[in-house]
Amino acid sequence: MWQWLAMITMTIDHIGYVFFPDDPLWRIVGRVAFPVYAYLLVEGYKHTRNVGRYMLRLLLLFAVSQLPYMALFQTQELNVIGTLFLSVVVLWALDQPRLLVKVPLVAASAIVLALLDLDYGLYGLALVLSYRYIPTVWAAVVVHAVATFIWYRQVPVQYFSVPVTLLLLSEAAPKVRRAPAWLWRSFYPLHLTVLWLVHTWPLFTF
Repeated sequence: MWQWLAMITMTIDHIGYVFFPDDPLWRIVGRVAFPVYAYLLVEGYKHTRNVGRYMLRLLLLFAVSQLPYMALFQTQELNVIGTLFLSVVVLWALDQPRLLVKVPLVAASAIVLALLDLDYGLYGLALVLSYRYIPTVWAAVVVHAVATFIWYRQVPVQYFSVPVTLLLLSEAAPKVRRAPAWLWRSFYPLHLTVLWLVHTWPLFTF
């Protein structure tokens, strides 16, 4: 359920951003997507049998997605998979027993997220860490709300993402069919490319 929900709401969000920028409903629906991606990233990290391969896959998706991301949104910002990749680096580093590994990696990742123009950046890392380490549902919701206030207090629509944390953490894992692995892994760059092609095709110019 969650994979399909993340892909659908992200696509709705991006359609609204590109084609209907004056209609906030698209963006409100889209606020569902990132918390779900952050939650599934943590679940993927906890259950992967090869963390190195997991990181490499994210890094490759980040690289593949950057050009269509820049083309579609007309931005120099780095796409959100970079934030997810660095978040996994932080999770892995925090699980290491040696401080000489843990401290430099966590510090370096946080500095990169703070200084580079990465989509969601430190806000994204805060959500990932809350889903990984905060033991109670309402505490995670409070962390999400505080993080939203710190990084997005000038973007009221972002507050619609906060209730998603409550749904993610209070519901038992649903026994439903997952998205095919090839679709889940390729969907981000694929949907960016399709939306960019549609946006640049004169027939669909709004």
